[in-house]
Amino acid sequence: MVFLLMGDEHYAHTLYESIMRINNIYSDSKIILYDWGLSKSTIDRFNNFNNIRIINWQDNISKSIKNKKITRHDINIYLYFDRIKSKYIKFIFRILLKIHNFKFIYNHILNLANNFERMVHEKIACTQDCSNIVGDEPIIFLDADAILISNVDEVIKQDIDVAVTLRRQKEIDFGVPCQVLNSGVLFFGKNKFKRNIFIKAWQDEAYLIDEPYIDQTSLTRLIEKLNPKLYDNYNYKDIVKIDNEELNILMLSCDKYNYNWIEEVIKDKEKIKDIKILHFKGSRHTKDTFKNLLSKLNI
Repeated sequence: MVFLLMGDEHYAHTLYESIMRINNIYSDSKIILYDWGLSKSTIDRFNNFNNIRIINWQDNISKSIKNKKITRHDINIYLYFDRIKSKYIKFIFRILLKIHNFKFIYNHILNLANNFERMVHEKIACTQDCSNIVGDEPIIFLDADAILISNVDEVIKQDIDVAVTLRRQKEIDFGVPCQVLNSGVLFFGKNKFKRNIFIKAWQDEAYLIDEPYIDQTSLTRLIEKLNPKLYDNYNYKDIVKIDNEELNILMLSCDKYNYNWIEEVIKDKEKIKDIKILHFKGSRHTKDTFKNLLSKLNI
Protein backbone atom coordinates (compact mmCIF):
# COMPACT_ATOMS: atom_id res chain seq x y z
CA MET A 1 0.00 0.00 0.00
CA VAL A 2 1.21 3.49 -0.91
CA PHE A 3 0.44 6.78 0.78
CA LEU A 4 0.63 9.82 -1.48
CA LEU A 5 1.54 13.17 0.11
CA MET A 6 2.51 16.56 -1.32
CA GLY A 7 3.29 20.00 0.08
CA ASP A 8 5.78 22.80 0.74
CA GLU A 9 7.61 24.11 3.79
CA HIS A 10 4.45 25.72 5.21
CA TYR A 11 3.20 22.18 5.83
CA ALA A 12 6.45 20.59 7.04
CA HIS A 13 5.13 20.09 10.59
CA THR A 14 1.80 18.56 9.51
CA LEU A 15 3.52 16.36 6.94
CA TYR A 16 5.90 15.07 9.61
CA GLU A 17 2.98 14.27 11.91
CA SER A 18 1.23 12.53 9.02
CA ILE A 19 4.28 10.41 8.19
CA MET A 20 4.74 9.42 11.84
CA ARG A 21 1.13 8.30 12.16
CA ILE A 22 1.12 6.42 8.85
CA ASN A 23 4.16 4.46 10.01
CA ASN A 24 2.60 3.74 13.39
CA ILE A 25 -0.55 2.33 11.81
CA TYR A 26 0.85 0.82 8.59
CA SER A 27 4.50 0.03 9.30
CA ASP A 28 4.92 -1.89 6.03
CA SER A 29 3.50 0.87 3.80
CA LYS A 30 5.36 3.03 1.30
CA ILE A 31 5.17 6.82 1.23
CA ILE A 32 5.68 8.98 -1.85
CA LEU A 33 6.02 12.69 -1.05
CA TYR A 34 5.98 15.34 -3.77
CA ASP A 35 8.18 18.25 -2.79
CA TRP A 36 6.41 21.50 -3.66
CA GLY A 37 9.00 23.66 -1.86
CA LEU A 38 10.46 21.92 1.16
CA SER A 39 13.68 23.12 2.78
CA LYS A 40 16.83 20.99 2.68
CA SER A 41 16.66 20.46 6.45
CA THR A 42 13.08 19.21 6.19
CA ILE A 43 13.98 16.84 3.36
CA ASP A 44 16.93 15.50 5.36
CA ARG A 45 14.63 14.95 8.33
CA PHE A 46 12.04 13.13 6.23
CA ASN A 47 14.70 10.97 4.59
CA ASN A 48 15.38 9.43 7.99
CA PHE A 49 12.26 7.34 7.38
CA ASN A 50 13.19 4.19 5.48
CA ASN A 51 9.91 3.90 3.58
CA ILE A 52 9.71 7.37 2.04
CA ARG A 53 10.54 8.55 -1.47
CA ILE A 54 10.68 12.30 -2.05
CA ILE A 55 10.13 13.57 -5.58
CA ASN A 56 11.15 17.12 -6.45
CA TRP A 57 8.15 18.77 -8.12
CA GLN A 58 9.17 22.41 -7.71
CA ASP A 59 10.07 22.97 -11.37
CA ASN A 60 6.69 21.56 -12.40
CA ILE A 61 4.96 24.00 -10.02
CA SER A 62 6.84 26.92 -11.58
CA LYS A 63 5.89 25.80 -15.08
CA SER A 64 2.27 25.37 -14.03
CA ILE A 65 2.10 28.91 -12.62
CA LYS A 66 3.35 30.23 -15.97
CA ASN A 67 0.84 28.09 -17.87
CA LYS A 68 -1.97 30.43 -18.98
CA LYS A 69 -4.12 27.47 -20.03
CA ILE A 70 -5.45 27.19 -16.49
CA THR A 71 -7.11 30.54 -15.86
CA ARG A 72 -10.29 31.01 -13.84
CA HIS A 73 -12.76 33.86 -14.03
CA ASP A 74 -13.15 36.85 -11.69
CA ILE A 75 -15.03 34.94 -8.99
CA ASN A 76 -11.61 33.74 -7.86
CA ILE A 77 -10.89 37.19 -6.52
CA TYR A 78 -13.69 37.08 -3.99
CA LEU A 79 -13.01 33.48 -3.05
CA TYR A 80 -9.37 34.38 -2.60
CA PHE A 81 -10.46 36.79 0.14
CA ASP A 82 -11.56 33.77 2.16
CA ARG A 83 -7.90 32.88 2.54
CA ILE A 84 -7.12 36.27 4.13
CA LYS A 85 -7.52 36.11 7.90
CA SER A 86 -7.91 39.82 8.67
CA LYS A 87 -11.47 41.12 8.26
CA TYR A 88 -10.05 44.65 8.14
CA ILE A 89 -7.80 43.84 5.17
CA LYS A 90 -10.69 42.13 3.42
CA PHE A 91 -12.85 45.23 3.88
CA ILE A 92 -10.16 47.59 2.57
CA PHE A 93 -9.51 45.44 -0.51
CA ARG A 94 -13.21 45.23 -1.31
CA ILE A 95 -13.49 49.03 -1.21
CA LEU A 96 -10.37 49.51 -3.32
CA LEU A 97 -11.54 47.06 -5.95
CA LYS A 98 -14.55 49.29 -6.60
CA ILE A 99 -12.34 52.31 -7.33
CA HIS A 100 -11.18 52.56 -10.94
CA ASN A 101 -7.75 53.98 -9.97
CA PHE A 102 -6.97 50.80 -8.08
CA LYS A 103 -7.48 48.50 -11.04
CA PHE A 104 -3.91 47.25 -10.57
CA ILE A 105 -4.93 45.77 -7.19
CA TYR A 106 -7.77 43.93 -8.90
CA ASN A 107 -5.37 42.51 -11.47
CA HIS A 108 -2.81 41.62 -8.82
CA ILE A 109 -5.32 39.66 -6.75
CA LEU A 110 -6.69 37.98 -9.86
CA ASN A 111 -3.16 36.91 -10.74
CA LEU A 112 -2.58 35.52 -7.23
CA ALA A 113 -5.84 33.61 -7.38
CA ASN A 114 -5.08 32.13 -10.78
CA ASN A 115 -1.58 31.16 -9.64
CA PHE A 116 -3.18 29.36 -6.72
CA GLU A 117 -5.47 27.46 -9.09
CA ARG A 118 -2.60 26.50 -11.37
CA MET A 119 -0.60 25.23 -8.40
CA VAL A 120 -3.53 23.23 -7.00
CA HIS A 121 -3.95 21.70 -10.44
CA GLU A 122 -0.63 19.96 -9.79
CA LYS A 123 -2.40 17.68 -7.31
CA ILE A 124 -3.89 15.83 -10.27
CA ALA A 125 -0.54 15.70 -12.10
CA CYS A 126 1.23 14.34 -9.01
CA THR A 127 -1.50 11.73 -8.56
CA GLN A 128 -1.00 10.61 -12.16
CA ASP A 129 2.75 10.44 -11.74
CA CYS A 130 2.43 8.45 -8.52
CA SER A 131 -0.01 6.03 -10.14
CA ASN A 132 2.50 5.26 -12.87
CA ILE A 133 5.33 4.78 -10.37
CA VAL A 134 3.64 2.40 -7.93
CA GLY A 135 2.01 0.03 -10.40
CA ASP A 136 -0.65 -2.31 -9.11
CA GLU A 137 -0.81 -1.20 -5.48
CA PRO A 138 -3.60 0.71 -3.75
CA ILE A 139 -2.95 4.41 -3.13
CA ILE A 140 -4.25 6.62 -0.35
CA PHE A 141 -3.87 10.35 -0.94
CA LEU A 142 -3.81 12.69 2.06
CA ASP A 143 -3.65 16.48 1.87
CA ALA A 144 -0.61 17.99 3.58
CA ASP A 145 -2.82 18.99 6.53
CA ALA A 146 -4.68 15.67 6.86
CA ILE A 147 -3.53 12.96 9.26
CA LEU A 148 -4.43 9.31 9.64
CA ILE A 149 -5.53 8.41 13.17
CA SER A 150 -6.87 4.89 12.64
CA ASN A 151 -6.60 2.13 10.06
CA VAL A 152 -8.79 2.26 6.96
CA ASP A 153 -8.70 -1.43 6.11
CA GLU A 154 -12.44 -1.57 5.53
CA VAL A 155 -11.98 0.78 2.55
CA ILE A 156 -8.81 -0.52 0.94
CA LYS A 157 -9.93 -4.15 1.15
CA GLN A 158 -13.05 -3.42 -0.89
CA ASP A 159 -13.26 -4.02 -4.63
CA ILE A 160 -13.02 -0.37 -5.65
CA ASP A 161 -11.16 1.71 -8.18
CA VAL A 162 -11.78 5.09 -6.56
CA ALA A 163 -13.27 6.28 -3.26
CA VAL A 164 -14.06 9.93 -2.55
CA THR A 165 -15.39 11.80 0.50
CA LEU A 166 -18.73 13.62 0.51
CA ARG A 167 -19.44 16.62 2.74
CA ARG A 168 -22.22 16.84 5.28
CA GLN A 169 -25.65 17.17 3.70
CA LYS A 170 -26.20 20.70 4.98
CA GLU A 171 -22.93 21.82 3.33
CA ILE A 172 -23.51 20.31 -0.09
CA ASP A 173 -23.91 22.88 -2.85
CA PHE A 174 -23.51 22.09 -6.56
CA GLY A 175 -23.46 25.79 -7.43
CA VAL A 176 -20.46 28.13 -7.67
CA PRO A 177 -18.35 27.76 -5.67
CA CYS A 178 -19.00 24.03 -5.76
CA GLN A 179 -19.04 22.49 -2.26
CA VAL A 180 -19.75 18.78 -2.61
CA LEU A 181 -16.64 16.62 -2.36
CA ASN A 182 -13.57 17.37 -0.31
CA SER A 183 -10.59 16.13 -2.30
CA GLY A 184 -8.24 16.25 0.70
CA VAL A 185 -8.58 12.47 1.01
CA LEU A 186 -8.76 10.05 -1.92
CA PHE A 187 -8.51 6.27 -2.20
CA PHE A 188 -7.43 4.48 -5.38
CA GLY A 189 -7.61 0.75 -6.01
CA LYS A 190 -4.72 -1.43 -7.11
CA ASN A 191 -5.77 -1.74 -10.75
CA LYS A 192 -3.34 0.70 -12.40
CA PHE A 193 -5.07 0.62 -15.79
CA LYS A 194 -8.49 1.61 -14.43
CA ARG A 195 -6.96 4.07 -11.97
CA ASN A 196 -5.17 5.88 -14.79
CA ILE A 197 -8.35 6.03 -16.88
CA PHE A 198 -10.08 7.83 -14.01
CA ILE A 199 -7.19 10.22 -13.31
CA LYS A 200 -6.97 11.11 -17.02
CA ALA A 201 -10.71 11.87 -17.07
CA TRP A 202 -10.27 14.02 -13.95
CA GLN A 203 -7.42 15.90 -15.61
CA ASP A 204 -9.48 16.49 -18.76
CA GLU A 205 -12.40 17.78 -16.69
CA ALA A 206 -10.09 20.19 -14.87
CA TYR A 207 -9.15 21.77 -18.19
CA LEU A 208 -12.80 22.07 -19.23
CA ILE A 209 -14.36 23.79 -16.23
CA ASP A 210 -14.17 27.50 -15.49
CA GLU A 211 -14.72 27.36 -11.74
CA PRO A 212 -12.62 27.88 -8.61
CA TYR A 213 -11.02 25.18 -6.45
CA ILE A 214 -10.18 23.30 -9.60
CA ASP A 215 -9.12 19.97 -8.11
CA GLN A 216 -12.22 19.15 -6.08
CA THR A 217 -14.67 20.98 -8.35
CA SER A 218 -13.53 19.06 -11.43
CA LEU A 219 -13.71 15.82 -9.43
CA THR A 220 -17.27 16.64 -8.38
CA ARG A 221 -18.35 17.59 -11.90
CA LEU A 222 -16.80 14.47 -13.40
CA ILE A 223 -18.63 12.06 -11.08
CA GLU A 224 -21.82 14.10 -11.49
CA LYS A 225 -21.63 13.50 -15.25
CA LEU A 226 -20.71 9.83 -14.96
CA ASN A 227 -23.19 8.73 -12.29
CA PRO A 228 -25.09 11.35 -10.23
CA LYS A 229 -26.72 8.57 -8.16
CA LEU A 230 -23.45 8.23 -6.28
CA TYR A 231 -24.25 11.45 -4.42
CA ASP A 232 -27.50 10.05 -3.01
CA ASN A 233 -26.00 8.18 -0.04
CA TYR A 234 -22.84 7.74 1.99
CA ASN A 235 -21.06 4.38 1.73
CA TYR A 236 -22.74 3.87 -1.63
CA LYS A 237 -20.80 2.07 -4.35
CA ASP A 238 -21.73 1.99 -8.01
CA ILE A 239 -20.24 1.65 -11.46
CA VAL A 240 -19.21 4.43 -13.82
CA LYS A 241 -18.13 3.87 -17.39
CA ILE A 242 -15.16 5.72 -18.90
CA ASP A 243 -13.81 4.80 -22.35
CA ASN A 244 -15.95 1.64 -22.27
CA GLU A 245 -14.26 0.53 -19.04
CA GLU A 246 -16.34 -0.07 -15.90
CA LEU A 247 -14.97 1.41 -12.69
CA ASN A 248 -16.25 0.95 -9.13
CA ILE A 249 -16.63 4.26 -7.30
CA LEU A 250 -17.32 4.44 -3.56
CA MET A 251 -18.82 7.48 -1.85
CA LEU A 252 -17.53 7.89 1.71
CA SER A 253 -18.50 10.34 4.43
CA CYS A 254 -16.25 13.25 5.38
CA ASP A 255 -17.48 12.73 8.94
CA LYS A 256 -15.48 9.52 9.10
CA TYR A 257 -12.74 9.70 6.48
CA ASN A 258 -12.08 13.42 6.03
CA TYR A 259 -13.14 15.07 9.29
CA ASN A 260 -12.45 18.81 9.42
CA TRP A 261 -14.76 20.03 12.18
CA ILE A 262 -11.93 19.81 14.70
CA GLU A 263 -13.52 22.06 17.32
CA GLU A 264 -16.51 19.70 17.58
CA VAL A 265 -14.21 16.82 18.56
CA ILE A 266 -12.49 18.96 21.18
CA LYS A 267 -15.87 19.63 22.78
CA ASP A 268 -16.91 16.00 22.57
CA LYS A 269 -13.93 13.63 22.75
CA GLU A 270 -16.17 10.60 22.18
CA LYS A 271 -16.51 11.60 18.51
CA ILE A 272 -12.90 10.63 17.85
CA LYS A 273 -13.81 6.93 18.12
CA ASP A 274 -15.70 7.12 14.80
CA ILE A 275 -13.10 9.15 12.90
CA LYS A 276 -10.39 7.66 10.70
CA ILE A 277 -8.76 10.76 9.21
CA LEU A 278 -8.59 14.31 10.59
CA HIS A 279 -8.21 17.23 8.21
CA PHE A 280 -6.79 20.44 9.71
CA LYS A 281 -7.97 22.60 6.82
CA GLY A 282 -7.87 26.39 6.76
CA SER A 283 -5.76 28.16 9.37
CA ARG A 284 -5.83 25.08 11.61
CA HIS A 285 -2.68 23.79 9.92
CA THR A 286 -0.48 26.72 11.02
CA LYS A 287 2.25 25.43 13.33
CA ASP A 288 1.19 26.82 16.71
CA THR A 289 -2.53 26.27 16.07
CA PHE A 290 -1.91 22.72 14.87
CA LYS A 291 0.17 21.83 17.93
CA ASN A 292 -2.42 23.37 20.23
CA LEU A 293 -5.28 21.46 18.58
CA LEU A 294 -3.38 18.16 18.74
CA SER A 295 -2.79 18.75 22.44
CA LYS A 296 -6.48 19.45 23.05
CA LEU A 297 -7.50 16.39 21.05
CA ASN A 298 -5.18 14.23 23.14
CA ILE A 299 -4.48 11.79 20.32
